[in-house]
Amino acid sequence: MYISRLVNVFEPDLDLLPEELKSALNETDIAAILNKADSFTALAKKAEFPWLGKLLQKCANSQSWHLEFTGDQGNPLVPYFRFFCGGMPAVSLPRTYPLRPDLPVALQHVYSLIGGFRENDFGYAGGVYQAKNISPIAESKVWFSEENKYPPDQAIAFMETFSGDQLCYTPDGRPVWYRHETGQLELKKNLEKEMGAYFEAILRGSRI
Repeated sequence: MYISRLVNVFEPDLDLLPEELKSALNETDIAAILNKADSFTALAKKAEFPWLGKLLQKCANSQSWHLEFTGDQGNPLVPYFRFFCGGMPAVSLPRTYPLRPDLPVALQHVYSLIGGFRENDFGYAGGVYQAKNISPIAESKVWFSEENKYPPDQAIAFMETFSGDQLCYTPDGRPVWYRHETGQLELKKNLEKEMGAYFEAILRGSRI
């Protein structure tokens, strides 16, 4: 059995939030609720990657948004800011989860600005996992072709596309894509470039 929870809060008022939801917020969340535009603009200015800055500024400029609290299997709820701007991207602000010691520098920077990302409505594939949910793709339930050559226990999955492909990183920080249609892992050269292609497509209103 698998249980997932979703709580949507429109026009959030901190004084009226139930205690369970209020306790899920950190100081960064509260500041963004009080002034979403300034908070996300400040994050956008810190972004070292153009695609990340564009995404955060797009969220800052969005006139329509609400809070989305999600959790599964009895785990604490995590808040996301859900925006209506060229789709419905949802951004979780940085959490206090410990980062894996092998996390590449590019991903360390991403997680310093966002805690997670969803490109679609809750329940659909697509987005960057919370740092606590990063693990070797060998531990997932995906299948691997007999022709697959890269070891699944050496590929740490942190992102999924709407089509079901997953982007992973290797022990030496290189990107490797899991292709769900072929069941194979494809090694690439530049992690930031692969992440950038994913987000640039979203910013254009398309998907990879």
